Amino acid sequence: LIQQTFMVPIIIFWALFTGEVTIESIDIPMQQLAEQGWIMHLVLLGTCLGGCIIGAVYAECYKKFPATAVTVASNVIKFLSVFMGVYVFNTRLSFVQSLGLLLSIVAGVWYSILPKVPRTREAARATKLDTTNLESKA
Repeated sequence: LIQQTFMVPIIIFWALFTGEVTIESIDIPMQQLAEQGWIMHLVLLGTCLGGCIIGAVYAECYKKFPATAVTVASNVIKFLSVFMGVYVFNTRLSFVQSLGLLLSIVAGVWYSILPKVPRTREAARATKLDTTNLESKA
């Protein structure tokens, strides 16, 4: 989380330096956001807080769930963030952007409904470190 926080000024500087973003292009979305009602501001604040919380608990998620499941959940969260941004800033997505979002969600849903293959005991043993032999030799 700290590393991500330190990257924000670097990314902003790089975007301004390369001309990808100008001061004028930042001003227009901020004006649009200011015109939104207080409910939209609360929704935006809630998603920001939710993103911080999710970022803080990713390590625990990787400990408790398979890495693929966490990655799929992360993609769904990113989809929701883009969808919320389109709604908040009243913008339109291009065909390619829409297709990418659709593929991302379809893949996440597909993964979630696929039957899970139970692991065999041998596969489970191969992934765990057997410390019983180490203790008896010591």
